[in-house]
Amino acid sequence: MKRKNLKSVEAGDHSSSTHVNEEKLLRNKPTLQEVWLAKHDVMELMQISERTLQNWRTNGILPYSKIHGKLYYKESDIQQMLHKRKVV
Repeated sequence: MKRKNLKSVEAGDHSSSTHVNEEKLLRNKPTLQEVWLAKHDVMELMQISERTLQNWRTNGILPYSKIHGKLYYKESDIQQMLHKRKVV
């Protein structure tokens, strides 16, 4: 999509049928509602080893998804885990 066409969409220029199709694409563009982190990002964020993260998976402490051999974790699951284990 050209930059010029995006500006015309923002400006409300309805002069062409191409614009209508572009507007539909922009409106129906899927968005990720959740932030997913790769294994190494979680290890860095939490300052933990790979073994600790593996223990969390094995013990069901932190849910994960595996796609083509790569592990991913939802940011909200990490926050939830921290809140559940909060010491007052």
